[in-house]
Amino acid sequence: AHYDLRFVKPLDEALLDEEDVEAFDYDISELSGFVAVDEVSGESGVVTEVANYSGNVVLTLQILGKEILLPLSERYVREVSFENSKLLVNIPSELAELN
Repeated sequence: AHYDLRFVKPLDEALLDEEDVEAFDYDISELSGFVAVDEVSGESGVVTEVANYSGNVVLTLQILGKEILLPLSERYVREVSFENSKLLVNIPSELAELN
């Protein structure tokens, strides 16, 4: 099953009724170890770390022969499959070229 980014972004659970909270029950640390496929280059790698910096979640990817820090946002993370432990990501050339 594929999930859109609403299932990945932190939500204010106070705004949801009890039934809705179950649908959004996940732990973003579960993304660690997921396979990440870059839709730009077609390269695949792995999520090695999930860090939360004051509500800003950043994924550390080992991909394209280097370590890349990718913010967890709709712009960079296109699709998440918890069933297949896989992310479809968009790594812009500006990020791919950084050391």
